[in-house]
Amino acid sequence: MHVLYIEILTPIIMKTTSILRLTAASVAFSISAHAAEVFSVSSIAANYPTTSAANFLDGQYDTFVPRTTDSGNGSGWGGGIVTNFDGTTAITPGDQNTAGSNTTTYFGPKVYVGLNRDVQQLTAGVIHAYGNGYRIRCNNIGAGLINSEGVGPSAQAVFMFDANGATDGADNLIFGGADTLTAKLALSADMGPNNAGKATAASYRAMVKANGEYYAGTIYNVDLAGEMTPTNTTELAMSETGATATWTLMPNMEVADNGIATPTQNLTVDTSESATTVPGYALTNITQVGFLISATAAENQGGFNYGVRKFIAQASPASAPDPIVWSQDFTSPVTILDSLSGLTGYDHAYTWSRAGGALTGAPQVGTAQVGTAQVGTAQVGEVGDEDYAAASPDYAPASPDYAPASNNYLAETFPNNGSVTQDETND
Repeated sequence: MHVLYIEILTPIIMKTTSILRLTAASVAFSISAHAAEVFSVSSIAANYPTTSAANFLDGQYDTFVPRTTDSGNGSGWGGGIVTNFDGTTAITPGDQNTAGSNTTTYFGPKVYVGLNRDVQQLTAGVIHAYGNGYRIRCNNIGAGLINSEGVGPSAQAVFMFDANGATDGADNLIFGGADTLTAKLALSADMGPNNAGKATAASYRAMVKANGEYYAGTIYNVDLAGEMTPTNTTELAMSETGATATWTLMPNMEVADNGIATPTQNLTVDTSESATTVPGYALTNITQVGFLISATAAENQGGFNYGVRKFIAQASPASAPDPIVWSQDFTSPVTILDSLSGLTGYDHAYTWSRAGGALTGAPQVGTAQVGTAQVGTAQVGEVGDEDYAAASPDYAPASPDYAPASNNYLAETFPNNGSVTQDETND
């Protein structure tokens, strides 16, 4: 079966005639709702979501009551997460943290964060883009921290954000066909073997909380040798399509402890055959989105910063109409005319025609482009003894996404906005 995605057009009766033919096949048409951005954060230079005390004082984010007083270079939160993920502990706008001489106010979005780590030299935190954003911070790793197999200590850090428009138990969010979760990874140059080789592994997964459970998306393992530049921070674009991804359940992910060498390893994704996996289109009641990053350190001095500078998540309201599918079996070739304008008489109902210059052969598959239908004035004409109205039940927009309410009308979009239409009446 050929599955063609359609762009919804303003309802009109197209008076258009070619001699293209739909070959005998079962053809299905499907539409889905527009993706909606439910969360977005971007760290900016040395300015967001933390900044130096000098920049913060009397700046645009210096608005918290009671007023916070910062000091230092803005790195107070850079390694400020040293406990496990319990699902409730969060960094909220206006929170301060002190590390050494640096006292820093966080002014980004509320973030639930936690850490599993083998050693205390690995922490998690939040800083501006120059420090690689929402990150794992590695400090000095001595030879004594490398195990007998030559493998250094690891850390996993998870960052979860509330999805806009999500309310537990109400009409919440799902992944529509076009919804994605995208991120910009940032790896300091000294992590790679082409520089100081301070890390031996780094990975990323999108995360989602749905129906109260946490799920991890597809793992992306960074090729430290092949993808990293030797002198500058490397940025890598990540993208996960929510509905088509396979999501792995992370049961009992909320653990209240210090996260160091925890025996539960609650931030380790189960990759065994017994793991519970769910296709993204089956997830409902999405309330949080985020990401899980992991890094393994090598013996090093000075450490490294590995994080996410930008993260954007899309989802669709659960109240949106289910995808509308229309199909018809063609048992013999169907003629498609270039125009219907010359037709006369009363025997040409359901004649196919085309518009646009792109339909030159077999139907082509394109990406769905769905918008809200625009309804115009109904055009009424005579069909035998009955009035025909364009706004009748057989030809009306199914708002917010327009789709034919019967088999009498079909608009199929091809590259360059070509379309195919079926005449509905004999007038």
